[in-house]
Amino acid sequence: MRFGNYCIIMMSWATSGCQLETPDALLDRTPPFVLTQFAIEGRTAVISGNSISVDLRWSGVNHRSAIATFSSTGGKVTVDGVSQKSGVTVNDFGTPKNYVAAGFDGVSRTYTVTVQSGYPFADTGQTLCSSGASGDGAMAACPQAVTGQDGDYSDLPRARSFTGPIQHSIFTSDYTTADNVTGLVWKTCSEGLSGATCASGSAGTYTLSPDTATPVCAGLNMANSGAGYAGRKDWQLPSIQELATLIYQTSGPPASDSTYFPGTVSNYYWSATVNAQSSTSGWLVSFQWGYVEPSTKGSPYHVRCVAGTAGAYKLSFLDKGDGTIAEVDTGVVWQKCGMGQNNDAACSGTLSTVNWVGALSYCQGLSLAGRSWRLPNENELRSIVEYSNYTPAIDTTYFPATAAADYWSSTTFGAATNQARGVNFFSGSATPPLKSSNNRVRCVATGP
Repeated sequence: MRFGNYCIIMMSWATSGCQLETPDALLDRTPPFVLTQFAIEGRTAVISGNSISVDLRWSGVNHRSAIATFSSTGGKVTVDGVSQKSGVTVNDFGTPKNYVAAGFDGVSRTYTVTVQSGYPFADTGQTLCSSGASGDGAMAACPQAVTGQDGDYSDLPRARSFTGPIQHSIFTSDYTTADNVTGLVWKTCSEGLSGATCASGSAGTYTLSPDTATPVCAGLNMANSGAGYAGRKDWQLPSIQELATLIYQTSGPPASDSTYFPGTVSNYYWSATVNAQSSTSGWLVSFQWGYVEPSTKGSPYHVRCVAGTAGAYKLSFLDKGDGTIAEVDTGVVWQKCGMGQNNDAACSGTLSTVNWVGALSYCQGLSLAGRSWRLPNENELRSIVEYSNYTPAIDTTYFPATAAADYWSSTTFGAATNQARGVNFFSGSATPPLKSSNNRVRCVATGP
């Protein structure tokens, strides 16, 4: 109650004692609880009404054990009944989390936090299967006599999806292509080319020593009088993991989707990833045949720039204790020990080697942890390469006794159907051995 310039707090006596009463008019002036800012491990969220979305793709953040920071107008915040402290409380964001905010007015508001995470990648794009009893004939509609091929499984782990070329609304000479799976935004044209179909100019070549590749991408940030190419100022040379997501496993060349990346040169393109075996070489992708391999830094090759990235990605694994390893971001489950090894903690025993048809058959017949197994496609197999390691180029904490040698994928080399894609875990290079040769096998299953 107000008398002139003085406020009097109204009190009433009850059998239990003195009770403080807050006038309704004062409650009406109490601001509702609002989360004004939210981030996970430095990645700022988008808040829309009661929905909060955080994009952790390519960040390397383990979303299964992450810390959120938030600001609010006041009140208490809980998740599953547990009080939350900004910058301190750890949560598992593997599934959407409900942040319940209780305001001073006694009214609660629930915000649903959804996280996009990890190292996202799409299917190889191979939809046909190699024919013949030995699986080395012409590519044809699936299924064929040899089953379990890449083309038998569509859109695993996700369907490929691009949007572009997109002409910028203000800087109309600038074109970008968005990858709807990875969240990456690419300059549509190779450096040196321009236009909607990348038909103008000449594709340049660059080196990593002296480094002319990194500066050409960084220079895009100063384009358009400092506004940046296509209005963005986060352009850089892609990591090998990022660049390899563009490989399109058709017959080639080029091993790239010309609808979204016209004018791609059937040759090598540089990444920013240094070869762990030798600091004088770096990783690149051949968009002629889709090879992934290192080369000396002084070699002149092409460049395609990417925006909105955090560089090399670190996978997050979980040993499920049943002979399988889950990759918590990609949603796939791996056979811990290779074919021929014992299913124990150290993967003891001797690895077996088989030809490509034998590898397909082994994985389809594998009985392990109650899952349905298959030979991984090349994109899946390449996803577990650890480019900071070599001999072997994999995390041996989770995949002990991995051979520094070739492992089979289910993906046929479209340009020569007597060959199949493989990954060599000596360094992580991906080239196609003959299907008749004998190599090692690690199977995969769809998670979680």
